[in-house]
Formats: sequence, structure tokens, C-alpha cells
Amino acid sequence: MSSKKTDLDKIVNAIRSKNSIEYFRLDNKNQFRKDNLYDQLKELSNKEVILNYINDSNGNLRIYSFRILCEKYPELCYETILKNLHNYTSFRISNGCVTDSMYTTDLWIYLVSYDGWQCDYKLDLKQQHELNTNVIKDKTNKLYYRYVALNNIEITDANYNFIKSLVINEKNGIALYQLAKYKKPKDLKIIASFYKKRDYLNCYLKAVEEFPDVSFYPYLIKIVAQERKKHILYQESNWDVILFALAKYPIPQTTSLFQDLINEKSNEYNREICLSILQAIMNNPNPIFDSIKSQIPASEDELFEIQINIQSHNN
Repeated sequence: MSSKKTDLDKIVNAIRSKNSIEYFRLDNKNQFRKDNLYDQLKELSNKEVILNYINDSNGNLRIYSFRILCEKYPELCYETILKNLHNYTSFRISNGCVTDSMYTTDLWIYLVSYDGWQCDYKLDLKQQHELNTNVIKDKTNKLYYRYVALNNIEITDANYNFIKSLVINEKNGIALYQLAKYKKPKDLKIIASFYKKRDYLNCYLKAVEEFPDVSFYPYLIKIVAQERKKHILYQESNWDVILFALAKYPIPQTTSLFQDLINEKSNEYNREICLSILQAIMNNPNPIFDSIKSQIPASEDELFEIQINIQSHNN
């Protein structure tokens, strides 16, 4: 017994000291890299030990323990998540040379909620709905999953007042473009009020894309003018989301604006902007844009990347 505890302590200490937890993507699923520490912890731990480690202050150990819980004691997963919705223990997760920090509870939820993560246990529909409702309605919750759940909220009459209250009371940017999906004229002023709010530009533009009312078009023109004056890396710009929104206005003025951007050869990011225009047109095809599309040849690799970007943008 003493030897087993000593071995377990060594395994736990090694897990605690890891710089990050590694994963990779295979067959459209995120999978954890094979790890002897995981297998050893699973073999030496019983239910009591795993539940104890799940409440540990070390993020790595919490992730390892929850994965084992999913395998050996899946009936305890849901209640464990509910008990930890306000636990903000973090850990580092890496894929190749890219490393991010995230909350352990966020990853627990992803594991049991989405097919995109390799995990045999998944929440049932009732549990998923209950979890999403609890997280969305708790304005004190700091999990990133709250934004994920809100991004996937059903656009129904029953949810309209709640979504609108998040926009008005919380200034919630994701709720803003969810509200825009209702396309209610009475909400135009609320959406327009976010045009000048700092840090809300992307959410405002996505709202305009969802509800491309003519009253928003002058604001779009101003945003384009502001973006053209910036001297920043293309990756740090807002061109993609701006052009997605503009393509929702298939009018001669938009075609002329696209043409001006194509002709602006002095811009060092002209090629990137042209591809973003093509991407926006492909996402919202209209014959009025055919002359613009014909001016932007793209390789197979570029077209593949555009399709991936469009899919990601619309999810």
C-alpha cells in the first residue's frame, strides 16, 4: 500500500509540473497525445482519489482527473461540472508551437459537449440544455463557455426578451448580433448605439451582417475609411469582418468601393484585401459582384483557405 501511494505521488507530482497539456487534431477531432502518466494515474486511482484530485488547485491534475472520470465514472461527470461552474482554475494547453491558457471547467464542458473532442462520454440533450441555460443566465459566470453557449442560443420568440436584456443590461456583444437575427425594426437604434462603443466593432459588424438595414450603411462607409488609414499588420486589422458585412449590401456603391480597394495597389496588403473581398463575395454571392470576382484570381490553396474561413465565420 505504501509503495502504491509512493508511485501515485510521483505520478501526480510529474503531472503537476508539466508545462502544458498537449493535444493534436486527427479526423476532425481534438485528441490528447498519448501519455504514460495518464495511463498510470488511471490504473492506480480509485473513485475517491479521482474526485479528490478533481478539486485540486493544479489545473493539469484537474484535467487528467476529469478525463479519467469520463472513462471510469461517467455518471459523475455532469454533477461535477455543475459544482465547478464558478471554478476558474486555469492550465496551459498546446498544439504544436501554439500554447494557450484556459479554464479547466471550460475544457471539461468541451470534452462532454462536442464531437470535436475525443471523449466517449457526452451529455444528453436534457443535460446540455440545462447546462447552457444555467451558464447563459448567470451574468457573474466568467467561463468562456458562456459566450459559446450564447453564440448557439436558439433564436426563438421565447428567447427574444432575454437576449435583448443581455444587450441592454450587460452590453453583451454576442447577444447584440443574436438580437440582430430577429431583424426587428424597433431594435435598430439599440444596434446602432454600439457603433461608437470601444471594443465592440466586431460585434457591431456581425450584427450589421445579420441585419443589413440601409440605415447602417453610412456607418460601414465610415468604418472602411478609418480602416484604410490604419498602419497595422493585416492580421490585426478588421478587414475580414468589415467586408463580410459590406457584401450584404449588393448595390452599385458597394461594387465601386470594392473596385477602389482592388485598385489601391500602393497598399502593401492589397493582395490580402483582394482575397478578403473574394471571400465576402463567395459568402454572399450576387450577380452585381461578378465583375469584381473576375478580377481576383485565386489558387486552389487560397480557395481552400477561404472556404475554411467562411465555414468558421458562419459557425
